[in-house]
Amino acid sequence: MKRALGIAARGVYVALSLYVLVLTLYHSGEDDDAHDYAQAMLLAMIILSFPAGLLVLLAYACLVVGLTWLMPPAAGHNVEAATLTDVVMYDGLITLLWLGFAGVGYYQWFKVIPRTLEKWKLPGDSRPEA
Repeated sequence: MKRALGIAARGVYVALSLYVLVLTLYHSGEDDDAHDYAQAMLLAMIILSFPAGLLVLLAYACLVVGLTWLMPPAAGHNVEAATLTDVVMYDGLITLLWLGFAGVGYYQWFKVIPRTLEKWKLPGDSRPEA
């Protein structure tokens, strides 16, 4: 029973993550709503991979700031007009960002947390495995 529940939880996590990616990529070509879907993807993946997803967000923010510093905008362009999602609007970058969130979230929820719970198991806690 415990194993089946773990497999079901993994399936739900992967399905939700893939749904967010497909929805974002499908709408990335639409100029009007592309930024909204990219921001929604960021929010959804932060929620799905919280709290470890915050590390991915921090790495992404550092990358954006670093790229902005290394490659300043051309003359006549307003730096404040650019948003974080302007950098991630290309499908490849969206997919890489999604991979970061999904990978970190999967590792956190299905590798680190079960190992931690197993390690913290009380010595007298000998419930039978189903």
